[in-house]
Amino acid sequence: MSILTGTPMGEAADPAVQGSTAAQLSALQQHEGQVQLRLSDIQVQLDQLREQQALARPSDRVQFNEALANAKHEFAATMLDYEATHAKVESPFATTRRGVEAIAIEVERIGEAERFSAKLLSKRRPAPDALASARREVGTITPH
Repeated sequence: MSILTGTPMGEAADPAVQGSTAAQLSALQQHEGQVQLRLSDIQVQLDQLREQQALARPSDRVQFNEALANAKHEFAATMLDYEATHAKVESPFATTRRGVEAIAIEVERIGEAERFSAKLLSKRRPAPDALASARREVGTITPH
């Protein structure tokens, strides 16, 4: 099954569906970048508020509590948005990654079976009659 289109691999997907899915993925990636930037801005804002609170007189530190609480709340909400968006962006790639890993394991198993078969065949001694019939007589031309 194709990850981006949701159609079986043998069937061709409608180009309009592929385009819209690619556009949706692109939009999600763009949103993820914007949310990540917003998280960075909020983190800087939190750091600045903490620094200002630390430098303020003890009697003035209380006024920073509400601003810090609001910034922490906004950071938490933005983080939830980022995690949800990131999961949507990564899910097609995770499915592909699992499929590729499964194929790699199967290819390795096939290779191991081939090496084992070659080892068995190399240890096997042919019968004396088989050697005699396998040799070409002098002057015989083989057809191509």
